[in-house]
Amino acid sequence: MPIDKMTILCMVIAFLLGLLVRSFLPNYVKKKAENLATKEDIGDITQKIEDVKIDYATQLEETKAALMSRISTHSYRFEKEYEVLSQLTECLVEVRSATLQLRPIFDRVDLTESEDERKNKRLDRLYDARKTLFQVRETKRPFFTKDIYKSILEIDKTAHHESIGYELHSPNDLKRDYWEDAEKNQETITQSVEQAMTKIRERVRSWDALQ
Repeated sequence: MPIDKMTILCMVIAFLLGLLVRSFLPNYVKKKAENLATKEDIGDITQKIEDVKIDYATQLEETKAALMSRISTHSYRFEKEYEVLSQLTECLVEVRSATLQLRPIFDRVDLTESEDERKNKRLDRLYDARKTLFQVRETKRPFFTKDIYKSILEIDKTAHHESIGYELHSPNDLKRDYWEDAEKNQETITQSVEQAMTKIRERVRSWDALQ
């Protein structure tokens, strides 16, 4: 049976279609699938990067807030401690001054005053100074260091000793140890106050390292 031209043409077209389906179409589908997978991977990676950025930003803000809160707390604490140390310094200066004026080596006296009047006036000043120091020392005790507290106790002890020596004795007794004792107490109170104030200065300077 003879084959006409139309049949041949159909066979050729069928052959070409078969070749296209077997060779080109699988590669095309595969490529499309790969592209689709790549886009999905990129989208997933991009989302993960965004998630990390958000998490990092959140942690950064939390850390910043905690740091600012800590700085604020330390600043408030240092401010309050500074106020206490300032009060203690003023009290220490007054106690030292009141102690040294009890029986100075070179004394100036008011001739209109009796010895008892002069003693009571000077002792009252020291009593008031020690009382003020005691109140600040004890009520503010939790807000300053133990070594400063101990130094203040020693200062008060020396001031008390000097006040007893001044109250119970007189230079008119002609006892040599009256002035020796006075000079010793004056030297001790001066050195003790200076040591306490040095500790206060060191405490204030230590805040720079803590901040």
